[in-house]
Amino acid sequence: MVQIIAGRIIAQQSRNYSANQWMKNQDIEGVFKVSDFNEDSLYANLDWLSKNQQQIEKKIFEYRYKNKKIKELFLYDVTSSYIEGNTGNTKTVTSQLKKLKETFGIERVIFVGDKGMIKSAQIDEIISDKYK
Repeated sequence: MVQIIAGRIIAQQSRNYSANQWMKNQDIEGVFKVSDFNEDSLYANLDWLSKNQQQIEKKIFEYRYKNKKIKELFLYDVTSSYIEGNTGNTKTVTSQLKKLKETFGIERVIFVGDKGMIKSAQIDEIISDKYK
């Protein structure tokens, strides 16, 4: 897993590129003590991350805020610098706001996005009584 993170930070390319191109030219075994990392390894790691995402997010949040009640969160849109997956930007806004409220207890969110992310339906949802 650490080799995926290193590839993302150093190569700043897709995970697929990291697994199939970048890592072939690196001393992955010498540095990370991992041999034979390939595309199948990549997908196995991504499957594990997907299955454990909620638990990982909660642990990071709890560690970061050490049981403090966080009522406000400030977000900004970075999709123009990096995007992946097959979910349209407009479909992610409501689900992420709901997750912040229900999972982490965030009461107020300041959200900045572009016209590709926020359409009329998302604006209506954001300014509804559900969110501050």
